[in-house]
Amino acid sequence: MAAASELPWQDEASWKEYDNAGKNPAEPIPVLGEMPLDGVLPGADPAEKAGIAEIRKHLTEANNAAADDWLVSRFYRGYTVRSWAHAPDRIERTAQLVNFTCDQRRLWKHDELRKKTLPRTDEWYEQWPQSYPGNDGEGRCIWYMLLPQDFMKAFSQPDAQEHHIQDMLRLEKIKRNNNEALKAAGRTERSHHVLVCDISHEKGVLSRAAIKGIKSLTAHTSGCSVTQHTFPDVLERALVINASLMFRSLWAVGRMFMDAETAKKYTVCGGSWQAELEKVGVPLRAVAMVSGGTGLNPPGLSCKLSVSAPVEATLDVPEHVCGVKWSLELARGNPIEVKVVAFVGSTATVVHDSTLEEGAKSTAAGEYKFEGGAGAAARKVIISMVSTQRGTFSRASSAAYTLDAIYTRNLWDDLSAAAAADGGDEAASS
Repeated sequence: MAAASELPWQDEASWKEYDNAGKNPAEPIPVLGEMPLDGVLPGADPAEKAGIAEIRKHLTEANNAAADDWLVSRFYRGYTVRSWAHAPDRIERTAQLVNFTCDQRRLWKHDELRKKTLPRTDEWYEQWPQSYPGNDGEGRCIWYMLLPQDFMKAFSQPDAQEHHIQDMLRLEKIKRNNNEALKAAGRTERSHHVLVCDISHEKGVLSRAAIKGIKSLTAHTSGCSVTQHTFPDVLERALVINASLMFRSLWAVGRMFMDAETAKKYTVCGGSWQAELEKVGVPLRAVAMVSGGTGLNPPGLSCKLSVSAPVEATLDVPEHVCGVKWSLELARGNPIEVKVVAFVGSTATVVHDSTLEEGAKSTAAGEYKFEGGAGAAARKVIISMVSTQRGTFSRASSAAYTLDAIYTRNLWDDLSAAAAADGGDEAASS
């Protein structure tokens, strides 16, 4: 068993040198295809299990105890048989990165960080709205987000990095919990997730300041990345939606400089993205209504969807959500009738029925919790707005509305804590 040692890299330049020394420019990075599977160890092949055992010989005693096979397998897949596949010391190199990761997690107090409420959490989610609306057709977790605005103006680098690491630790725990459910159902466990990213306001991210901010968000003092190099082999595919023509043009050029296997994970779409998501088994409910989907808006999302009456929106309610809250405001035009109906299976409950009169700040708001809290039964909410007047001289009514989730528990909680929370009434903050 290895003893703790100094890192062979100390800054960005020495990390790049170390990383490149493990690669052979004359040999392409291997394309894995169907091996190793995107499954946890029960689906791994004997070579992978043997490789993990070899990596463990080079871990410190503390890190051997801290890193389970699920974690080590991701480094094996990302580095031993891919990035550093042609290096004669690929096992030792991979072990060095696992040791580094485990040491970092101890410094982060990762279990505590995952569960705690950091200062300015609400502001962070306003800057970087995100949610976990369910799984794709093969059981992988879906991570939905709106591309963050220039968050580095609002947060210092250490604070932003702590929030981002917390997001990554929570995503990892969500996948572990999801695997318990998949295993119980006799399905293949998954280590990858699917990212759905709305970049309808991507103008800022193309600026030098924004690119510099994202780079500093993940930078470690030793030169490597605190996310890319400590959370390897996590992405199955990324679906980028609502991209402008300029962004799509830049992407078409940029992808030519990526290795083929990484590039094929990304699909960049304009406003007509629904067919692409359906093709890869991602349901429309994985996308928040503010992005054009049928999912609930993620916590912290401050923007509302403006519509012209009449309109009817159907929002799917994931099983970990115990209820919804809504707000509406008549912006202009004739009065509108507003109705909110909740469904559990085919059973409907009218939870709000009112008329918004024309006038300044004519609003309606409320919340509804499903009986029994969260649950597996198919649930949805329909919100409709209909103008009360018809005819040649009637004016079109325009309203702004939002429909958000009330969470009964956090998906990243320990399963025992989650089970206890599901039995209670109080909603936990997401």
